[in-house]
Amino acid sequence: MAEQSHLDLLRHGLDVWNRWRGQHSDMQPDLGEANLAGATLSLFNLSDADLNFADLRGADLSSADLRGSKLNAADLRKANLQGADLSGAAPIGADFEDANLHGAILRETDLSEACLDRADLRFANLSRAILIYAGLRGTDLSGADLREADLSGAILEQANPQGTYFADADLSMASLNGLNLNGVNLSQAHLVGVYLREANLQGANLRGANFSKANPHWPDSSGGEPGDADLRGANFSEADLSGADLRTACLIGANFSGANMRNADLRGANLKGLGTSLVPSIGKNDFGKINFRGADLSGADLRGVDLTGVDLSEANLSGALFDEPDQPETKDEPA
Repeated sequence: MAEQSHLDLLRHGLDVWNRWRGQHSDMQPDLGEANLAGATLSLFNLSDADLNFADLRGADLSSADLRGSKLNAADLRKANLQGADLSGAAPIGADFEDANLHGAILRETDLSEACLDRADLRFANLSRAILIYAGLRGTDLSGADLREADLSGAILEQANPQGTYFADADLSMASLNGLNLNGVNLSQAHLVGVYLREANLQGANLRGANFSKANPHWPDSSGGEPGDADLRGANFSEADLSGADLRTACLIGANFSGANMRNADLRGANLKGLGTSLVPSIGKNDFGKINFRGADLSGADLRGVDLTGVDLSEANLSGALFDEPDQPETKDEPA
C-alpha cells in the first residue's frame, strides 16, 4: 500500500513534490498500489519510486523522471509518457496498451511480459531494453532505437517497424509474420526460431544475422526451446545477408533475388519442405518456389541443401561450397 504522507505530498503539486525530492534525495517514495488514474504528473521526479501495481490509467507523465522506478504490473493504459525517462525502470508485466511513449527513454528498462499493444513508441530509445515475451501488436515502432534489446518471444505482428534500428538485438522466437521490414537494420541480430512468414525484408540489412541455435554466439536468454527459423514466403530481395547464419532455416517460397549472400551459411536449410523441419505446420502450405535469381552466393556454404529445380539464374556461385558428389564404389584389382 502507498504511504499516505507521500500521496499527500504528490497531491500538493509539482513544485512541492520536486522540492521535497530534492531535499530527500535518498528516500524512495512509496506509491505502490496508489490510484493515480488521470493524474497530472508531467515533469514530476518519480525516480526510484515504488509504483508497483499502481493505477496510472490515462495519467499525464509526459517528460516525467521515472528512472529506476518500480512499475511491476502497473496499469498505464492510455497514459501519456511522451518524452519520459524510464531508464533502468522495471515495469515487468505492466500494461502500456494504447499509451503514448513517443520519444521516451527506456534504455535498459525491463519490460518483460509487458503489454505494449498499439502503443506509440515512435523514436523511443529502447537500447538494451528487455522485452522478453512482451506484446507489441499493432505498436508504432517507427524510428525507435532497439539496438541490443532482448525481444525473445515478443509478438510484433501488425506493428510498424519502419526505420526501427534492430542491430545486435535478440529477436529469437519473436513473431514478425507479415511485417513490412523494408530497409530495416537487423545487422548482427539473433533471429533463432523467429517467425518471419511472408514478411517483407526487401533491402533490409541482415549482415551477420544469426538464424541458427547452433551458433555459439546465440545468448539463449529466454530459456525457450526454439524451432527452425520460419522464413516461408518472406521477401529478401536486394537484402544484405552477407555472413548470415541460416543453418536449417525453413526457406520455402522465400525470395532472395538480387540479395547479397556472400559467405552466408545455409547448411541444411530447408528449401522445399522435404525432410525434417522444426517449424509449425499451418493451413497455408503453398508458398511457391524459392528464388535465388541474381543473388550473390559467392563463398556461401550450401552443403546439405537440395538445389534441384531451384532458380539460380544469374546467381554468383563462385567459391560456394556444395556436397561432394557420390563417388562410385571401387573394387580392388586382382594382383
